[in-house]
Amino acid sequence: MTDDRLRSYGVLLLRLSLGTMFLAHSVIYMLLTLTLSGTSDFFNLIGLPSWLAYATFLAEVVGGIFLILGIQTRWVALALSPILIGGEILSPQPRHFSGVMALRLRMIMGGRLDRLSVSRSLTQPP
Repeated sequence: MTDDRLRSYGVLLLRLSLGTMFLAHSVIYMLLTLTLSGTSDFFNLIGLPSWLAYATFLAEVVGGIFLILGIQTRWVALALSPILIGGEILSPQPRHFSGVMALRLRMIMGGRLDRLSVSRSLTQPP
């Protein structure tokens, strides 16, 4: 296999795992564990308006699905970046460089997710 082919598999794996992470976080944690009203209360607790909880939930669900399907991945990743950055800044966890923070930074700086996207393959000839 060539380096380009291996790189494309790596980008696919990154895109699928990031999309799955967003989808799982929104559905399992925000909807089923905390419930949307509990997520709204948590947003109020850290000083954010409660409507932002619903917007974050919707953005994570739609963005996660789009990343998994490969639809407009560059724009979706750019749109979801403020959620990751805001979660890191506003998180009530201690401010040490933990493995979680390192993982979040890797996801934020995650590379070009558009190489294997459906939208790119539809607009460019093979």
